[in-house]
Amino acid sequence: MDFIKFTKALGALICGTFPIVLQAEEPVELHSAQLIHYVENPDGLATGFWTNYRYSGEVVSSFGPRPLERVNFHKWRQHEKATGEFDLEVFQWEQWAHLAGSTVITNINTFFTPRLNPKGMDSIPAHYEQDITNPVTREAARKFLQAFTRELLEETGTAWLVLDYELMWFALPTTQEIRQNYRDWFLESAALCREVAAEMSLSDRLKIGIIVNGDPFDMAERWLGSPVLNHKPQAWLTDCIAVSDFVGIDTYAGGRTNTVTPDPQLEVIRFWIQYYAGDKPIYVTESGFSTIEESGITHHGYHIHGTEAQQADFFEDMFNALINAHLHNAPYLSQLRGYLIWSYTDQTKQLKANNQSHNQFYGVTGADGSHKPAFAVVQHELDRIDSNPKLSASIPFGKTDILQSLREGKPVVIRREGGMDYDAIHLTLGLKNQTQSKLMIRAKLDKPVCLLARLSDGQWFSTHPSPSITPTLELPLGDGPAREELELLFTSAAYPMEASLESLTITASDG
Repeated sequence: MDFIKFTKALGALICGTFPIVLQAEEPVELHSAQLIHYVENPDGLATGFWTNYRYSGEVVSSFGPRPLERVNFHKWRQHEKATGEFDLEVFQWEQWAHLAGSTVITNINTFFTPRLNPKGMDSIPAHYEQDITNPVTREAARKFLQAFTRELLEETGTAWLVLDYELMWFALPTTQEIRQNYRDWFLESAALCREVAAEMSLSDRLKIGIIVNGDPFDMAERWLGSPVLNHKPQAWLTDCIAVSDFVGIDTYAGGRTNTVTPDPQLEVIRFWIQYYAGDKPIYVTESGFSTIEESGITHHGYHIHGTEAQQADFFEDMFNALINAHLHNAPYLSQLRGYLIWSYTDQTKQLKANNQSHNQFYGVTGADGSHKPAFAVVQHELDRIDSNPKLSASIPFGKTDILQSLREGKPVVIRREGGMDYDAIHLTLGLKNQTQSKLMIRAKLDKPVCLLARLSDGQWFSTHPSPSITPTLELPLGDGPAREELELLFTSAAYPMEASLESLTITASDG
């Protein structure tokens, strides 16, 4: 027995296993390499999720990096436990969304109190008078907002910040006094946040947004001040929109109809665009379908609900409507710039089994990670949008051949402004052995990044949420020539990002 066979046999005896044959990695030849710069498509439809805080990486694996992600529900009370003392180490999920390649929509609430809606939100710290019009409370809120905005921009670099979201529910603006108070504070707080950004020389890195919600066909006269029929846009709300950079719509309409259809939500979207969007970009920041009836619970009310099969039908019909509206320039709906699904996964693990409600079952995956029928439907529809230049959130805008640079080990500069403006590396690989089943990608950069990679069959892999200056990914290879195409993206916790790719090594083995 020669030495090699002897050592393998000895190893098997010691470990109690059969001998393991290690396969050597072979360098993969690059046939082509291009750095492609993508910019935001002004007519595209940005799609994404509310990812239940910690599922950004799972969304990338399942649906690819999304141009937009909705994260967090910050409120003043959470971050000021004692007068003037702020806990602002709270932007992990915003950073995770950036590391997943998304532009972040986050929020801060300072206006709402149980006095406005006993079933709503207590956003003002308990040690202040629970009224934003109180001079002491208002001055404290100003100081908090200044600190919050400064820390948000320092930690994330770029953010879309919604102020006091879902005002129809949390403020219940049934009186002119409430409407005027909301309007005055929104204008003041928006100006205050912009002042902070300007002082940091980051004015272009902060977008201010407002999110409307509810069903105007049910509550427009009561909450807005004018009925739907012959509706007159209300100045208190148009003033808020005028100082915003974008408008968000949260809608779950459809729970009171006898059939499962996205039509009630589409009508809500059309209303807000027709009467209030003006020239502002408008996004659906929450839309979804609760599968509560799958659990045997009957639900009545505003929120659309049904079985898992009906959820799949809902999303298929919703995306068909949005896609057709964009392709055929339909009135109002074609102005929509984004659609975010609430949510990626169910929340039943967080709530007691005997306290189930429609809120727990909006995911396209179950709390155990299983895929509902809607998962495949949404996956297909997002692919339709991403692969169509008329619909995709980003379009290519220039390319550079970097093959020689990579071969010679010369640095390549990679930039990313956000989820819709970024650089990508497109590679064509030359595999020597068609039986090879594993790729190893090893990169070296001058700053920590996450590496995201897509194979030709559409599978995504990433190092999320762990940035490194030497990110490494292992990818499985399938059969056939399609495996020879590869797309690489690089992300960071803060945008804008500029990183120098100092080396890129790709090897293959039999596994």
